[in-house]
Amino acid sequence: MDDMSLQEKRRVLNQIGEKPNWQEGELEAFKGIETSIYAAVFFYIGKEERLELRIRRIAFETEPTGIGTADIYEWLHEVGKTFVGEMKGRRILLIESTDVEEGQLQTHWTELTEIPQDTEEETE
Repeated sequence: MDDMSLQEKRRVLNQIGEKPNWQEGELEAFKGIETSIYAAVFFYIGKEERLELRIRRIAFETEPTGIGTADIYEWLHEVGKTFVGEMKGRRILLIESTDVEEGQLQTHWTELTEIPQDTEEETE
């Protein structure tokens, strides 16, 4: 699997589907698999993964963030597409309940918790 792109690896590991859930020009986004800890959307520009945007389940299931019953993946997609084009390189960002108020992201994306990529597997 070493010669596969990250997108191909995620497909083989069933972390994303075969086709993007959203597509706008070169930007493609995929729903991540369900986990008990967080929900995630993966963003690609061309075939390059640029962003894995996560939100802790507690932030939208129990905390008073105003997200409520919204489709969390749609919400993540709408939030992530506003800044993914500004990013350099690939990042894994985590949205905490303190980052959201009345259903809106209040923290600038540069201030979100960044998960180091070498410890990515430990958080899944």
